[in-house]
Formats: sequence, structure tokens, C-alpha cells
Amino acid sequence: MDAHLIAKASGPVVTADGGPDFHQGAPTAAGLRFYGDEFVFDIRSGMFFRLSATASFILRALAGGAAIADLPAAMERQYGIDHASALRDIQLFLNELAALEPLDRVAHDQANDHANAD
Repeated sequence: MDAHLIAKASGPVVTADGGPDFHQGAPTAAGLRFYGDEFVFDIRSGMFFRLSATASFILRALAGGAAIADLPAAMERQYGIDHASALRDIQLFLNELAALEPLDRVAHDQANDHANAD
């Protein structure tokens, strides 16, 4: 798996007239627009991020409502890896996500949603 799952964020994506570019991709409920498996635009912060395929898979799952606890099994199915590797990759991703304030809310929203459902 990738050592660095998320590349450093760049500034907001803008159109030729200087306004935000909200015309590409379909936004998720979490306010993210994915462009293939390599890029995501956070509508709320105006930040654009480059992702690895693994990071894209995990972030799409979280943005789509998957519980963090369900991610290891999904990673095992998707990539044919063992449970320990899936847990490690998810933890690495969540650690990197925590360092990126705009996207960190996606994981926190999921954790809070599932804690409140109990």
C-alpha cells in the first residue's frame, strides 16, 4: 500500500473568472467531489487534495456512510489483503486525515454518527 495516502493540499480550485469551480464531479453528502480516484475537492473548505487509490477508496467509503469498523473487511475484499494489513492501512489513513483539518471532519462525522446511533 502507499506510504503517503494523501498529498499536501493546494489552494482552492478556481475558474477563469476567479470564482470557485463547482461544475465538475458530483458532490457527496459530506461535501466532497471526487475526480477519478486521484483527486477530491472539499466544497466546504475550498481545498483540493490528491489521493492514492487506497485513500480514495477509504474516503469514498466514509463519505458514503460506511462505519470505520466496517472498513477493514471492505479493504480485504477490494484489495485481497489480510486483516492486519487492512487495519494498518486504515489507521495510517486516519492519522494522515487527522493532520488535514478540512478532511478530518469526514472521519469524525462518521465516528460521531455511529456513536450516537448506539
